[in-house]
Amino acid sequence: MNTNKIFFFSFFILLLTACNGGTGKTGMTLDTGVEKKIDSILSQMTLEEKVGQMAQFTIDLIGKGGNAYFSNEPFEVDPAMLDTVIGKYKVGSILNTSNNRARTTEVWENTIRTIQQRALQETG
Repeated sequence: MNTNKIFFFSFFILLLTACNGGTGKTGMTLDTGVEKKIDSILSQMTLEEKVGQMAQFTIDLIGKGGNAYFSNEPFEVDPAMLDTVIGKYKVGSILNTSNNRARTTEVWENTIRTIQQRALQETG
């Protein structure tokens, strides 16, 4: 009986010391210059821009096709929809999953170049 009490007491003490409340170092050093730049950029953004940057869609949304869930074959960017997604809604991320198919390198290069050029026009 005493052995069980000693074991549980020792285990309890070990458990408490393992849970030190996060007072130790995180292993990451913050770069105050970078943090200030981030704060500056965020303070200049509107709520709509912040929401847009957190949104993520598949590439079918900006592709020519019957609806936002399916694109024509071969894949083509719809410039009007690209303007809406990037220009109006400030979307921050577009996933390369057009119709869930692999594309040739040439198709992806052209598609990504078109998206990046439009994003740079909008954000600089």
